[in-house]
Amino acid sequence: MQIISVIFSRSSMVSLRSYIFLCMLIVVLVPVVYLSQQREQQAFERELEKVEQGHLIIARNLSEALSRYASDLTATFDFIIGAGDSVQGSEAARDLLASYDFRYVLSFDSSGRLKNDPITLSAELPSPDLLADLRNEARLNATIITGVKQLYGEPVLFAVRRDAQENLHIGAFDTSYMSDIQKKVAFGERGHAMIVDKNGRVLAHPNPEWQSTSKDASGLEVVQRMISGETGVLQFYAPPMKADVVSGYTSVAGPGWGVMVPQPIEELRLAAKAEASHMMRVLLVLFAVAAMVSWVLSGLISKPLAQLSDTVSRIQSGDMSARVPVPGAIASKEMIGLRDAFNALMDSIGESKAALQKSLKEAELANAYKTKAVTVLSHEMRTPLNGILGANELLSDTELSEMQKRYFAMIQTSSQTLLRHVNDVLDANRPCEPDTQESQTVFNLQNLLSDIIEENSPMLMAKENTVALDLPQGQPLFVKSDIIKIRKIASNLIGNAAKFSDHNTIHVIVSKEEDEDVKICVVDSGIGIRKQDQSKIFEPFAVADASYSRRTEGTGLGLSILASAAQSLGAAFGVESEYGVGSTFWVSFPGILQSDTLQDRPFNHQAMPAIAQKWTKANGPLTIGEPPLLALTAS
Repeated sequence: MQIISVIFSRSSMVSLRSYIFLCMLIVVLVPVVYLSQQREQQAFERELEKVEQGHLIIARNLSEALSRYASDLTATFDFIIGAGDSVQGSEAARDLLASYDFRYVLSFDSSGRLKNDPITLSAELPSPDLLADLRNEARLNATIITGVKQLYGEPVLFAVRRDAQENLHIGAFDTSYMSDIQKKVAFGERGHAMIVDKNGRVLAHPNPEWQSTSKDASGLEVVQRMISGETGVLQFYAPPMKADVVSGYTSVAGPGWGVMVPQPIEELRLAAKAEASHMMRVLLVLFAVAAMVSWVLSGLISKPLAQLSDTVSRIQSGDMSARVPVPGAIASKEMIGLRDAFNALMDSIGESKAALQKSLKEAELANAYKTKAVTVLSHEMRTPLNGILGANELLSDTELSEMQKRYFAMIQTSSQTLLRHVNDVLDANRPCEPDTQESQTVFNLQNLLSDIIEENSPMLMAKENTVALDLPQGQPLFVKSDIIKIRKIASNLIGNAAKFSDHNTIHVIVSKEEDEDVKICVVDSGIGIRKQDQSKIFEPFAVADASYSRRTEGTGLGLSILASAAQSLGAAFGVESEYGVGSTFWVSFPGILQSDTLQDRPFNHQAMPAIAQKWTKANGPLTIGEPPLLALTAS
């Protein structure tokens, strides 16, 4: 998982096929790893359970075999003792005793003298001390098997018995049978069987030294359990093997021997790992097959999507004829449906685009005809209007009665209004190209603004408005730009403020912003503009209040002409207004100021009317950059 996350983190773009392939591999890999780990643990537990049960069964089988051997051995001993002189020197008796590994069978009286001719298969007779020990262990009229004794450096067991006359009968036999039966039990590399006598001394063991010296193993817990008659399974640390072992153990009925079958636990773990490794190899083969299948399936899913992506890229590059190719023979029904739907959509878009282009051409042609018609009509209207104005001026030089003067004023006002509307329509239909170096001239912005204020003086006086012109004092204000477009912008700003104000002071403020930028703000205390109308007032033929515009004879073209001219100069413009309070229109011209034409000087905000002070408090100075410098009033 960490490797996959690193791959994803180092690659900003991974293909869909890679994602699908890796996800499918993860889906397969996780259970493979989980199963391999679980398999080893389960195999170990199964091996342990099998060993516990199997070793216990083997220990019990060995115990039964030894119990039968001990029973037959004591029966043979009793038979030889009971037969007495009848079997003395008999070859049959010797063969019988040899079959049970007897070395001799002897009888002693109470004083320790040998009573009869011994039946011996070995000349190694017991010493007086050993004979005394055997008399102490013997029971009256009952044969018992003693613990292992060392007789002339070899381990020997004795069958002993006392009769009513205190005669002692003994039979010595070696541990050959136990050694033979122990050697037949082996597991793995170090699994084995061990047999101990009733005192915990070794009778049979893989270690010859332990067996020859009758090693005392009574200190082991498992040996203590065996000689106490218990049966079971135990895990413990075996010092001789230097390893943890698991062992089945039991006792032998009769002589009280113990039998255990231990095996190192590490061998069980190795067996479990071998089983898990085998399963892991099988799972890896399955994983490789799953990886190949995943790669093929991921290709079937991602290839149609890649074809679709490639087609979209070609369409984005302008190749509208691009279509998704036919998928392969084994493509899914969904992918074929997606391809057909996309191609059908592109065919529909192509048809719609062709129809749209045809309609657009027709609309452009109709708009050209309309523009030409409006331009021709405006020119044709302006010629007779100029004639009417000229005739009316000539009429004013004659003697007129009061009624005639009133009619003269009505004709003059209506004609001038109509002429302005015609000029606005012509300006709106004349495209404004971006300002170029050839159309720029250096001029005095103060003189230009003064001329515009003078031109609007009849309207200002008619509505009893005054204009406060805020300009640098004592220095000419030279700028370099298109004087025609700036005149058009300033004229519309001032004319618009004059049109919608009554009995107010209009502030025209010029300020320096950053570097050589110049900003013109026009602040009025007129009716203002509602918030919902401020976003559309710079569009052609848009008016904020149709009823009011009718009273003020507006066409809705002035601000759209301003916006067009400002955009052609690369200037920013905007409005801030509150309905019923007033408006601030501003235009910011980039890089038109000639050096050293404006000097920083604080502006007397107290001299401004309430609307100007309101805008200053709410938004800072009425400029983005430096504050206004000087206020001059023209009325």
